[in-house]
Parts: sequence; structure tokens; C-alpha cells
Amino acid sequence: MRKYLLLLICLIGLSFNSKAQNLVLSNFNTTVSDPGNTNTLESIARLDNNGSSTVNIVVERDVINLPTGMFELFCFGQYCNPPGTAMTSYATPIVAGGRESTFDAKVIPNGNCGTATIHYRFYDQNNPADSTGFTLDFAFCTQGLNDISESYGLSKPLRNPADQFTVFNYNLASSSSNDKLYIYNMLGSLVKTVDVSGKNGSLVVNTADLKSGLYIASYVSENKVKNSYKLVVSHR
Repeated sequence: MRKYLLLLICLIGLSFNSKAQNLVLSNFNTTVSDPGNTNTLESIARLDNNGSSTVNIVVERDVINLPTGMFELFCFGQYCNPPGTAMTSYATPIVAGGRESTFDAKVIPNGNCGTATIHYRFYDQNNPADSTGFTLDFAFCTQGLNDISESYGLSKPLRNPADQFTVFNYNLASSSSNDKLYIYNMLGSLVKTVDVSGKNGSLVVNTADLKSGLYIASYVSENKVKNSYKLVVSHR
């Protein structure tokens, strides 16, 4: 009887160890800041799987505070998730002893001040108890507003190469109903037109309908090209 009892205790111990936490986050900053309010802030982290078997990772995002006018997005594995995604619709496999170093969280201020606080949780789809996470603070306007120098124009595409979408920030001296973002293919054909409204903000541009390849994105105001950038579309 004692032999069976010892065997049962060993089996329970092995089962408990198999469910132990194996996910470890590293190489990240919990607080990132911008003395102005025109730059996108990001925090990049590495996730290690110290277990003995492959795990399939799901990411949950919980917004604790997001000032009005700002929006957030994050990328993990091979995919970037559009603003407002609370949980990945896919699971990213990480082999035993492997690591997935492509977690990238971003907050775009759209010219607003304040601190965005967001919690991210990573867990094994087949064993939710095996999880880890962190809370990130993205602080904008960390110096006096009178000390901030204005920077006008359209930013480079924030996702480049782009798969399903990319994002442009813009901060303009004045707004015009005729401001546009034009996207051309390498043959010079216009393939997409996006309105640029207001003095500042962000453009989420759908690229899912564009063929993989190289494009030119040009911001035009008062019939003049103000900014032009190369945009690579690469569908996975």
C-alpha cells in the first residue's frame, strides 16, 4: 500500500512540474517616454520558452488607461494586430528552449499628452496556467509644452514592410480638405488615395488589397508633394 502511495505522490509531482511556468520575458523597458507628443513610442520584448515542449502562445491586451485621441497596436510572431485588438486570433508556436523576439507594442499619440498604461499577458493556448506578462507605460509630453519644438509633415510608414496594413503619423502647420496620401506602384500608376484630415493624427492604411512589391507613398498638400517614402508590401 505504501508503495502505491509513493508512486501516486511521484505522479502528482511530475504532473505539477509539467504545468509549471516556463515562459520568461526579458529585454524590455516598462516605461518609455517622449518629451514631445509627435513620436510613436514602442517597447520591444523577448519571450523565452524554458520548457521541454513546444508551446502555442496567445497574447491578451488589457488597456488600463489610454488618453483620448491616442491609439495602440502590437505585433507578435509573424503578424501585426490592428488597433483595438484585445486578443490574438492566432497562436504563435515557440519550440522548447526557443524564443520569439518579435513582440512590439506601440502607442501613437496623435498630438495628445498623457500616459497610456497597457497590460499584456502571454500564455500557452494548451495550458493557460503557464503564463507571464507585464504592464507598460507610454508617457508623452514629459517636458513643458512651451519647450516642445514643432515638427511638421508626414512620418515614414510605421509598418514597413507592411502585410495587412501600415500606419502614418502626421503633424501639420494647417489643415486642408484637399490634403491626400497617394500610393503609386513602380510603374507610376496610382493604386490608392487616402484623405488626410485635421492638423494631426494617424492614418491606418489598408495594404491587404495591394500586391507584394515596392510602392511610393506621397503626401500632397496644395498640389505640392510634401513627403515621399518607399513602402514595401510583403504578404506572408
